[in-house]
Amino acid sequence: MPMLPLLFRALARFTTMLLCSPATSVATILYYSNVLPRDARLEQLVLHGFLHDGDQNHFFYFIISLLRCIYA
Repeated sequence: MPMLPLLFRALARFTTMLLCSPATSVATILYYSNVLPRDARLEQLVLHGFLHDGDQNHFFYFIISLLRCIYA
């Protein structure tokens, strides 16, 4: 499978999620990168099953890994 359709699909899903629900997607990214403070109100915004839907979340995984490296 060529890489371009795979990356295009991941980018489309990433931008759709950011445009539809920006607070939830940012909270999910910060939570999984261990940057979000542990607060019950903030954790209500996190989508716990979103990153485990399959292999279509490449950009989310990239951003989470990047934030883990920066804030580690």
